[in-house]
Amino acid sequence: KTKNCKILWASCREILNINHAKNCGTDIITVGPEFLKKFKKLKNYNLKKFSKETAKMFYDDATSSNFKI
Repeated sequence: KTKNCKILWASCREILNINHAKNCGTDIITVGPEFLKKFKKLKNYNLKKFSKETAKMFYDDATSSNFKI
C-alpha cells in the first residue's frame, strides 16, 4: 500500500468474499444490504452447524418436492 492509495473490493457476491477482502487488507469493501445483513448474522456463527442446517434445508426441500427420477 502507498500513502496516496486505498484498496477497494467492490460488489461482493458471496459472504465468503467479505472475509476474502478483509483478509487481503482491503480498505473499502462494498456489500449489498442483503449480504451485509447475512454477514452480521453469521459473523460469530458455528460454521459446522450452519453447514448441517443448510444440508438439511436442501434435503427437506428435495423430499418435500415428491420429484422422482
